[in-house]
Amino acid sequence: MLCTLILGVVVSTWQAVRATRAEHEQSRLGQEAEGLRANEARLLRREAEEARRNEAVLRQQAETRENLAKAQLLCQQLRFDEAEALLSRIPAPALQSERRDAASDPSGEWFDWLIARILLREATALIDVQPSGS
Repeated sequence: MLCTLILGVVVSTWQAVRATRAEHEQSRLGQEAEGLRANEARLLRREAEEARRNEAVLRQQAETRENLAKAQLLCQQLRFDEAEALLSRIPAPALQSERRDAASDPSGEWFDWLIARILLREATALIDVQPSGS
C-alpha cells in the first residue's frame, strides 16, 4: 500500500511538472506568435506606404507625360503660348526627368525648341526690366 502511495505521489509530481512545462511552452509560443504577427503587420504597413509613394510617383509621371504630349500637339498647331502655359504647370524635377527621356527621342527637338523659346521670353523680360544706365 505504501508503494502505491509513493508511486501515486511520483506520478502526480511528474504530471504536475509536465503540465507546468507545457504551460510555459504554450506561453512562450504565444508570445512568439504575437511578435511574428506584430512584425508582419509592420511589414504590411511599410509595403502599403511604399505602394502609395510609388503610386504617387507614377501618377505624377503619367500627368507629366500627358501634359508634354499636349504641349507637343499645341506646338505642332503653332499655339506656343498655350504650350508654354501647360509646361509651366509641370514641376521642374519632373520636367528635367522627362527631358532626359526625350533626349533619346528623335522627335524630341520640339521640346528643345519650346524650352529655348521660354528661356528667350524670360531673358527678354529680364532685359526689358533692367534700367537703361548706358
